[in-house]
Amino acid sequence: MLGKGWADKTASGAATLHLALAAIFRRRVAVFVSFLLHLVCWIAATLEAWVVLRFAAASLDFTTVLVIESLLYAIRSAAFVVPNAVGVQEGAYILLGASFGLTPGTALALSLIKRARDLTIGLPALAAWQFAESGRLWRRAATARRFPSP
Repeated sequence: MLGKGWADKTASGAATLHLALAAIFRRRVAVFVSFLLHLVCWIAATLEAWVVLRFAAASLDFTTVLVIESLLYAIRSAAFVVPNAVGVQEGAYILLGASFGLTPGTALALSLIKRARDLTIGLPALAAWQFAESGRLWRRAATARRFPSP
């Protein structure tokens, strides 16, 4: 029968999840350090955007940029189904920027600079991953040539 036992499976899964979360939150120092690290990185990203906007002659104060970045990350989180929020981030910057007095061009430039940072970090990581996987593929092909299957 379709769906038989789903309630029991759901309840046991929820209980397992609850135990895992309780184990995480028992480590209060680790959770607090994780929170602080996330906060520092978030403020650093805001500082990056603020500096970029200063160079673009946009006169927004740091707290305004912090609000824009906060709303942007909320929108990006809501659009989790879009890979890397491609297009979502750009549209959000344009809409949020207009709300706070940024021109669409300045808002789009800020978004593209953020994308450049993502590419600067992401492309070398993808290249290293490709290199590692290609090595594994070459080793597998060499093994197959030495020991052909009957």
